[in-house]
Amino acid sequence: MSNSTEQDTSQSINEAMKLLNSALCARKVYWAEHPSAVTPLQNAAKILTQLLATVDSIVVVALQDRVVAGDQELACGQDLLSGLFGLLRARGTQSITFRR
Repeated sequence: MSNSTEQDTSQSINEAMKLLNSALCARKVYWAEHPSAVTPLQNAAKILTQLLATVDSIVVVALQDRVVAGDQELACGQDLLSGLFGLLRARGTQSITFRR
């Protein structure tokens, strides 16, 4: 995979994870069917579906101070550590695997 393709994939994963985090935060404030909760989730699903058309799985891992997908650090990692992965860590989970 070329560097440009790897960077595009990393950016897409970063965007999908930001959207998932946003949907989670919105669910704290709004009911489940509210557009602020549903729209980010739907958009994240679209991005992940497109990515999974080219790979079998995507693994996103929370390390001590950053979040990585493959060997790429995600730019939104700090937000994820305090949001989505903060909740997952409280339940003993350090990673998310998306599969086709």
